[in-house]
Amino acid sequence: MWFRGRRRRRPGRHFFFGNFYLNVGAQTATTIVAALALAVLAFTGLILFRNSDHDDLLQRGRRQMAEGKLAWATHTLQMLVNKYDDSYEGRVELGKAYLAMGDRVKAEKQFRLASSLKNRDLNDNAAEIAHSKLFIAQRRFEEGEKALLAAKKSAPKDRDLDVALYEFYESWGDDLISRDNDFARAIRQYRWALYYVKDYDAEDKLKTKLAAALGRHAQNLENQGRADLAVAYLERSLRYRYDSGTLIQVAELYERGEQLDPAIAWYRKAFDANPEIISIKLSNMLIKKGKALFDKGQQKEAEAYFTEADQIIKRTGVSPDTLYPVELSEMVITPKVDRAAGLLLPTLRLTFENRSQRQLNYLGTKVMFYSGEALISEIRETVASPDAPLAPLSDQTAKDARRTLTLRPRQWINLHALEGDALRVKVAIAYSQDEAAKWEIKGLQVIRIEGKRALSPEAEPASRD
Repeated sequence: MWFRGRRRRRPGRHFFFGNFYLNVGAQTATTIVAALALAVLAFTGLILFRNSDHDDLLQRGRRQMAEGKLAWATHTLQMLVNKYDDSYEGRVELGKAYLAMGDRVKAEKQFRLASSLKNRDLNDNAAEIAHSKLFIAQRRFEEGEKALLAAKKSAPKDRDLDVALYEFYESWGDDLISRDNDFARAIRQYRWALYYVKDYDAEDKLKTKLAAALGRHAQNLENQGRADLAVAYLERSLRYRYDSGTLIQVAELYERGEQLDPAIAWYRKAFDANPEIISIKLSNMLIKKGKALFDKGQQKEAEAYFTEADQIIKRTGVSPDTLYPVELSEMVITPKVDRAAGLLLPTLRLTFENRSQRQLNYLGTKVMFYSGEALISEIRETVASPDAPLAPLSDQTAKDARRTLTLRPRQWINLHALEGDALRVKVAIAYSQDEAAKWEIKGLQVIRIEGKRALSPEAEPASRD
């Protein structure tokens, strides 16, 4: 019987991971590969660390400059260039920080060092950009402009050059204003800076500067008697910053030129932008225009302007007395006394004058008698009505600009019931007769009493209480 037995395999020359280190050649090769990989990783880590550390310092310095922390920014950027002396951006930013602090000598040094880095793997325009900073520090703006524009012509798509041109023109405009108050030339430089700026925040900041320069230049033109040109510059400034203050400036220029229609139009724009500030000015202009139409016999057209002014008063809560000032030009009190009965009946003579530009179709007055804080008697009377309006005092031909009333309480006042030795008399006016009428105090006098007998009145300053 034939039996087939198992053959034992002869050990081959192949090896598994278990006896890996038994092969000297494999061990040597693997060690070399591992060493190379470790070296690459170490070098890559060093580069990443260097770059991250460099970028962190650079961004921190820029952020500190943006926040106005110039001393901190200088410290951070100096630390950056001390560690990485070949940092072009670090040198440029440090120079800008020194320049902002007014240290032009140190700024020039950093810009020169930045310029010298042209041959160290930087783009072809790095030196021109660094030189532009040097020109700013030395106030050689014409030369710097030529150099940057030449570089821009050769590399029109270079974004770094756009940034450099924006910063250059902005610095030029700042210098013209700070040194010479030359707003006209500064406006030109700011507009060029705006052409090259690409960052939103920088653009917004630049528009604010440009609008302010246009406003200052307009003011100078107005002082020179060139109001029309001043208006043109103010209107241009609104393209960059729509501000209610500028709208008011334009309106006031038209107003001073007696151009009522454009003045009203611009006051309306300012009112829409900021009703709380401009309501009184717009209302006064509307009243002035209404009066001009009224004087020409155009009563219907005039009333439209008066109505608009009234609506503004109601909308903004402005006191009517601010727009239609009425003066109590005379307040005379004659006390009539019944000594035996201890009674007092004061007679008041009041004269009102319309100091506004508008005819007042209604004006009411209220006289209040107080004993201490208690109201003991009150008189109400109509000063002006639609049938008998109160004309403006400015109208020299008006016979009805003043109105005098003689008033007295309906009943005698009991002296013995008074608190203390004084009777206070307040006079107020209102411009409407509805329940929402607001009373404005116009006069206050005190009747002094000795032994409960009325003597002559004493005037006291008008009060709002």
